[in-house]
Amino acid sequence: MYVSGKSIGSIADQLNQELVRPRGKTGKGWYSSGIRQVLINPAYKGETMVNRHSHISDIKKVDLNKIIRIPIPPIVSEDIWNIAQSRLANNKHLKATDDEVFTLQALIKCGLCGFSYRTDRFSHRRYYVCRGELKNSHLDGSPRCKNRYIRAENLEQAVWTRVVDILNDPNKLKPMLVDAIDKLKERESSLEARLLPIEKRLKEINAIKSRLADKFIIDNMDAVKYKVAQQNLEKEEVRLIALRREIDPNQLAELESTRSLLKFWQNQVNSMAWNLEDGAIEDKSVMVRIMDEPHNTVLKLLDIGNGELSDTMQFPTTQRELFDKLQLRLVVFKDKIEVKAVFPMPDIKNQECTFTKGYTRGRKATTIMG
Repeated sequence: MYVSGKSIGSIADQLNQELVRPRGKTGKGWYSSGIRQVLINPAYKGETMVNRHSHISDIKKVDLNKIIRIPIPPIVSEDIWNIAQSRLANNKHLKATDDEVFTLQALIKCGLCGFSYRTDRFSHRRYYVCRGELKNSHLDGSPRCKNRYIRAENLEQAVWTRVVDILNDPNKLKPMLVDAIDKLKERESSLEARLLPIEKRLKEINAIKSRLADKFIIDNMDAVKYKVAQQNLEKEEVRLIALRREIDPNQLAELESTRSLLKFWQNQVNSMAWNLEDGAIEDKSVMVRIMDEPHNTVLKLLDIGNGELSDTMQFPTTQRELFDKLQLRLVVFKDKIEVKAVFPMPDIKNQECTFTKGYTRGRKATTIMG
């Protein structure tokens, strides 16, 4: 069916309409993910794999050199199986990679039916849509969800405005910077534990050799004892130098980089000022934003949007990573969207509007108001 041109979704629909029993004992029906797992499983072309240690859906991530292949009776010809793989690969290349475009993907939940929101596009616009409105989410016959579609740009901007308010508040920004400093200190300690003992011991050996030479010259130390002691020290020195050569030079560079970053973030925290005269809460002084440096530094990092820097900086460098750090979650209701995070954020209010006909068939969308 797939090789003949049918889509994975339409195959799942046909199997459900024909009441074909799903593979799992507790399965309610066929889903696109289950169809895909059948299509990529080489068992259907007559080849089972031993020593895979991974679910069949992750077969592309497995080291095939370690796989033991065992021939079994085929269900479809190898030619048909290969054509299906080729079509899957081509469809994958054609699919838009929305992970980076939809920054709130997998963070939105429907407050009416409990399903998560998926991403979709209509008329070249991006939307977040409740999965509960899909037919294959209700194979048991339960009613489909009628919650609104949400314009992605509007929702993302409303959320980002609230997050920037947190970055503007030094009382909330400081704990995030301190957390970055703590992680860098842990990394520094780990690197020092591996690297510094060798250097420290080599310095101690040089000091002992100098004292030994003084004893031999000044105190007339026995020549045999002196030679034995000197040879023992030189053996240990050679061993330590060999160990040092085995150390990845990148680790030494990482240690220096970590120390620089520690100093950098510590300076950001130190540049924050305290207002000691007013705003006292439970005998604790509240910081006020006097200097823009920490706030602007964080925004500049986020503006770069390079996720590869996050591990180095120990601080989010993309909007999505910052959302995850803040444990951001959204719950969509008819009249509002609740915003949940480690810091309190105001809810987002909705106003209903109707989609353009021809794209969404009169469904209702949500326009973000504030």
